[in-house]
Amino acid sequence: MRATFFGFEIAKSGMQAAQVGLDVTGQNMANISTDGYSRQEVRQSTASAGVTKAKTAENTRNLAGGGVSLDGIRQIRDNFLDIRYRSAAADYGSLSKKVSVLSDVRAVLDETQTNGLNSMMEELYASLQTLSSHAGDIEFSGIVRSAAQKITKTLNQYSTRLETIVQQETEDLDTSVSEINQLLDKINQLNDTIKTETMRGGGTNELYDTRNAHLDRLADLIGIQTEPHDDGTLTIRVGNTVLLDGQTAAASTVSVVTDADGSISLAYASAEEAGEITVNSGIVAGSLDMLNGKGGYALSGENSFRGIAYYQQSIDDLAMALKNTFNELNALDGEEKPLFVGDDAKSLRISDEWLADANFLTPSQTGSLAGEPDNILRMICAMDQARTISPTFTGTFEEFTLSLMLEAGTDLNFYQNLENTSKLVKATVANQRESIMGVSLNEETANLMRYQKAFEAAARFMTTLDEALDVIINRMGVVGR
Repeated sequence: MRATFFGFEIAKSGMQAAQVGLDVTGQNMANISTDGYSRQEVRQSTASAGVTKAKTAENTRNLAGGGVSLDGIRQIRDNFLDIRYRSAAADYGSLSKKVSVLSDVRAVLDETQTNGLNSMMEELYASLQTLSSHAGDIEFSGIVRSAAQKITKTLNQYSTRLETIVQQETEDLDTSVSEINQLLDKINQLNDTIKTETMRGGGTNELYDTRNAHLDRLADLIGIQTEPHDDGTLTIRVGNTVLLDGQTAAASTVSVVTDADGSISLAYASAEEAGEITVNSGIVAGSLDMLNGKGGYALSGENSFRGIAYYQQSIDDLAMALKNTFNELNALDGEEKPLFVGDDAKSLRISDEWLADANFLTPSQTGSLAGEPDNILRMICAMDQARTISPTFTGTFEEFTLSLMLEAGTDLNFYQNLENTSKLVKATVANQRESIMGVSLNEETANLMRYQKAFEAAARFMTTLDEALDVIINRMGVVGR
């Protein structure tokens, strides 16, 4: 036979379960616009009527169950989609950084809207042709000098602007690494809090949301892999490098290192070990490719991406090829008469002698007839002559400047297409993830009504039991008195 108050326990458990369901539904609706929030649901199961320890067990076949048991509140989240999203975010971060920097590089070399280096080369070529008909004329010699000076100033400007991009990207890289260290520290603290709360049986859902938001941002910056542990902590790796050990709470400090050859890399240091980090994705990977990429100048083991270093070296090679060609042609009887001085594109300029005297340019190597333009014609031929300017290019000066501009444009278009595709993949995975973890107002409204009805039903059940008990206590056995 059932206990007199057995039904009240069933009604009480139903009311408690409905109340928790209403609380969770309210929490979901309150955070419908909160970034990174994962919707929650009540986990409940039916409770048995219980078992007895008596040697002769009571027959409980005719007893109902013991009501409802609350098993906890869980997040609705797909770990597989989290992994896919962070991988897509890291790929997109790398590509978006490359597109951003390549856009700046192309703006330096672009001649579609302004007269750039190629136009200056054409102007020098045309002025030499005019001078060949007026050799020794100070006016036309001055026009050639002016055209040459425009080239040097344009090369100076290109070099300076590329250096500015390098400085900006170096600062951005430092900022990204600083943010990585801050995120690792926050995640390490959350690991410790989650571990403590898990052992105490406390709620950890909001802590998981905060940690997942940090992990998403960390994946944007530097492609990561995570390994969860039973105590709620997780370990973070980049490739084979452990940046945060969830079991020992040992977090590494990431830093930017400039190597002896000028290349930039990332290093890590913890209490146990230190070394270099190989980064293959994320915003940091894009920055390293743009800063270190030497393209066709790369030696074995060096970064062969066409980054800023490639375009800087290309501009320097053009400047030195131009300087050496014209200085050799301007020499007279073995005596050097340099038209250009400088060691790279940034320092290239007109020589003081040529700047002081426009006719410092040697019009003839014979010296027999005044006004002979044979040497000027050699300079014109030199501008039409194919020569090896860089390890990957042989052609004229004008062809080289066109090639450089086309490479910058082609690289930008290529990575823009990859970025658009990567952005679409990231958005698709984000939508899939949001469809699972996101809060649906319609669904929560339905849950609100469902739990409200459940609470009302449990309360009505308890009222019915109370009325029945009142009959037993106050009215049963009083007939005929």
